[in-house]
Amino acid sequence: MNRPTTCLAVLATLLLAAWLSCAGTASAASPTATPAPHSGTIFAVGHDVTVAPDDVVNNAVAVGGDVIVAGTVRGSAVAVAGNVVLLPTALVLGNAISMGGHVDRQPGSAVHGHVFSRRFGIVGRAASALLGEPVWHPFRAGTLIGWVASTILYALVAVLCTLFAPRQVTAVRDCVEQHPWASLGWGALMALVIVPVSSVLLLISVIGSPVLIPWLLVVVPVALFFGYTSMGAVLGSRLVGAARAPRQRFLAAAVGGVVLLHCLRLIPYAGIAAWSLVWITGFGAATTATWTWWRNRRRASTATSVAGPAKPAAPS
Repeated sequence: MNRPTTCLAVLATLLLAAWLSCAGTASAASPTATPAPHSGTIFAVGHDVTVAPDDVVNNAVAVGGDVIVAGTVRGSAVAVAGNVVLLPTALVLGNAISMGGHVDRQPGSAVHGHVFSRRFGIVGRAASALLGEPVWHPFRAGTLIGWVASTILYALVAVLCTLFAPRQVTAVRDCVEQHPWASLGWGALMALVIVPVSSVLLLISVIGSPVLIPWLLVVVPVALFFGYTSMGAVLGSRLVGAARAPRQRFLAAAVGGVVLLHCLRLIPYAGIAAWSLVWITGFGAATTATWTWWRNRRRASTATSVAGPAKPAAPS
């Protein structure tokens, strides 16, 4: 990996560390974000966005908070895992969208575009069971049952990835082993910046859900699971010495490593942080390996086109 790429990865790692250390303090100190009048796009994570009656903004977006509009939004008002509240003086010239909540339109408010809301339902409850409950109640009976079920699910995913895409899993695993810090940095950049920002941009753009749904339900989960399986392969290979072993032994190493990594969730508080770092590092390695494969393939294609077709052999 060249020096600029490594520097960017290190910068993203520092961004992750700063975010983890400051997110709680910032959320506690600033429960709401109130923009200045006639500001541009407002984006907030973990707290509400408020558009005051005299404010005119381009877009108002909140992730993990509500969007409360009393003024004018030239574009769209979007809340992810929150509600969009339109007070009587609200005017939204674009769309009002809530993913994981609802749109509350009070009498007198106006929306010139579409109004769309979708609760997470069973997906939200599953995410709470998988991510929230293990933090607060790691040894509660329901949490342990969910842990067993999710462990079996991840083990099955590891089996499928290793059986049907062993070369891809090996490539991601090698990327983790050769560039662990760069993988963590790129994973942080993807998870904290690129995926959320691109998803919000797709949500408020003309393209909308036809691209957003495959992106969030196919592309991102596939990269995450490949990365997690590869992290398990790294751990399993170190334990059983299966770095260059036959497929059956490599499969056992990957599945065993995934199960061991999943045990991190049983450690109160610190376990979910360590488990999240494993996911982020695997995500970054999968992204880097995919980029490397695409770049090498493009270079090979360019070299072939420059060289031209092979000349026929001279007749003997």
